[in-house]
Amino acid sequence: MTDYFAEIQNQSAKLASHKLEPGKRYVVGRSKTADLPVEGDPYISREHVEVCVESDQLVVSRRSLATNPIVFKGVSTSACVLKAGDEVTIGQSTLRFKMVVKEAPLPKPDLTMSVRKIDRKPNNSHALKSEELYEMTDDAGRLQFLFLLELPELMKTRPRQEVLTHVAKVLRTTTKAHWATVLTTSPDGFQVLAEDVDEARRKGAAHPVSGTLVESAIRDAPRPVLYFWDKNADASPQATSILGIDWAIAAAAYDAEGEPPLVFYVAGEASNYIGEKGGQKESARFVGLVTDIIARNLALDVLREKQLRLGHFFSPSICARLLEGKEQADLQPRIAESTVLFFDIRDFSKRTQGAVENLLAYQGELRKVMTAMTEAIFEENGVVIQYMGDGIMAAWNVPVEDPLHVDCASRAALKMASRIGQVAEGWRCGVGLDVGNVVAGAMGSDQVYSYGIMGPVVNQASRIEGITKVVGARVLVSEAVAKRVSAKIGLSRRVGRFQPVGFTIPVDLYELIPPPGDPKEEQEIHGNIQLTNQGLEAFERGEWEKAAKCFRKLPDDDSPASFLLYLAMDYQRRPPRDWQGVIELKEK
Repeated sequence: MTDYFAEIQNQSAKLASHKLEPGKRYVVGRSKTADLPVEGDPYISREHVEVCVESDQLVVSRRSLATNPIVFKGVSTSACVLKAGDEVTIGQSTLRFKMVVKEAPLPKPDLTMSVRKIDRKPNNSHALKSEELYEMTDDAGRLQFLFLLELPELMKTRPRQEVLTHVAKVLRTTTKAHWATVLTTSPDGFQVLAEDVDEARRKGAAHPVSGTLVESAIRDAPRPVLYFWDKNADASPQATSILGIDWAIAAAAYDAEGEPPLVFYVAGEASNYIGEKGGQKESARFVGLVTDIIARNLALDVLREKQLRLGHFFSPSICARLLEGKEQADLQPRIAESTVLFFDIRDFSKRTQGAVENLLAYQGELRKVMTAMTEAIFEENGVVIQYMGDGIMAAWNVPVEDPLHVDCASRAALKMASRIGQVAEGWRCGVGLDVGNVVAGAMGSDQVYSYGIMGPVVNQASRIEGITKVVGARVLVSEAVAKRVSAKIGLSRRVGRFQPVGFTIPVDLYELIPPPGDPKEEQEIHGNIQLTNQGLEAFERGEWEKAAKCFRKLPDDDSPASFLLYLAMDYQRRPPRDWQGVIELKEK
């Protein structure tokens, strides 16, 4: 049996340990209502990150409203995955993931010992100055050390070709080589990307490269490989002999998976043979350090690019899971079942009608609303497919599979309907949900692409959202969603059979209602659902008066009941021709 813990140490060194249940999501933040509260750190937001134990790992994702980033292994990120013993910096505090495997009862610790605080002051103290920190005994060592410190910043701020040329120059100078070459492999052989040659050899012939040495370096990347050659022609060389060269060093760094490596190659001549413990070994160590730093920075650049690209569409937890796996394969277009959500702000056009300045005046509130709605989607591991002015299209179960995607999407829809009024007083919304097969993946052109979905279910979810305006319901779902949503997530009430514009097959639609808070409320909700069903049965048989009596018994603020009552009374006066129990809609 394994227990999981999150140990949080704030900036005043106070340590708090929290036991975690696998699969359960915990919010970490400064708020007292947070699942894992952090005290005494003003740089932590009220709800800063969400953590969840999955497969003996801790998935950490930053909440969308958090103002400060999280830092994992020295890199600022929005999501990461911790293994046992790993830690991540949140604000100025540290969160550490701990696993305890229970095999046998441990002996009780001896608590008789106490920790003694030492109050004695030292006789002397000294804080190193910057010039002392970087001080080295010789110029070559100082140059190497400073170059290693500057290399990451150089790679961030300068063009790649300029960086490679500078690296070649530093490698040749510090290793006292005759030349330094940066090359890559291609189907036609080696391609030189940058080169630096000493003064004596600049006008000479081409500078040969040992193929076996390069192959060894690629095989052992990023560890450097050092070759020596004996100038005695009768000796058996370790690699292809190169005229006038005693030694050569090569090390390889990979830019990205599947791409050819960068190979850093230096070669020189010694006045006498220097063994493994000589200067060439120290030179090889330096070439290896440079290569390793470049490889790590290239890998970080690829990771940052992926995070930036994925962060536009996916929640931090989905980003983390995509970055763990084969991201490109996950984003390729494929057929998958998905729950699709459409959200729209009610009467936004009326609020902003007239001059364009009216539209600009509401941008602050609109941004707050869209941020809160996106947070609700991300909290339930949804994907924001597209923002459409005052609307959102989102999807679940893509690109990462989620067996509970119907429940997650339904819970997000109810959160959105509830939160919009809290974020912007008086604002309302409509949300439509449907589930079915879609084609999902990266779509667009070679220049610009985004993650998208296509399929009939997308159009139907959009029509369902539009019908919320007619019916007056906040959340409407298809029959497929209503049958699969768990009762603990929400209750569904059928509000009629509709014929949307542009569709040939009628659809039964259901209002999604938040679960009751107490037995009295539950009894009331089920009573209203039963009355609505009785009224609909009479309504669809054409018994308008009987239907109207049922709908009148429902609460006055029940908008779908008021809509059905109006139709029943209207049809009683002017019965529709060829009535089939289907409410035909004239507008989208």
